[in-house]
Amino acid sequence: VALFIFFFTFVWYRNIKMRIFLFHLKLIALLTAIRVDHVKGWGKDGHEIVANIAYNLLTEATKEATYNILFPANDFNATEHQSPLAAVANWADKVRYTKTFSWTTPLHYVDVRDKLIQGGCPVNSP
Repeated sequence: VALFIFFFTFVWYRNIKMRIFLFHLKLIALLTAIRVDHVKGWGKDGHEIVANIAYNLLTEATKEATYNILFPANDFNATEHQSPLAAVANWADKVRYTKTFSWTTPLHYVDVRDKLIQGGCPVNSP
């Protein structure tokens, strides 16, 4: 895109107003590209929303077991999170940049191709 704009600016148009406009357009594109250093796909809120939905779909016995596993010291803070799963939903994002858990970064982006699953993805089935 940047090469197209560069070519478009200096070869096709000789009009000074157009050159100024396209210069500013290139500058905006460059600054935008610099500013977007990484994409936050789900983010903290997205992870917590999915965790709350999942937690609400659990049976009462499973909810109790989940709570006991995640918070054995009974220290869940219900004022900060709607569910115990929401409280830990963003953990992988937090720790992947630490020295201890840096090895987990590639695991966070697992994308299984349908052809690797015998019969394809069951979600796509009619």
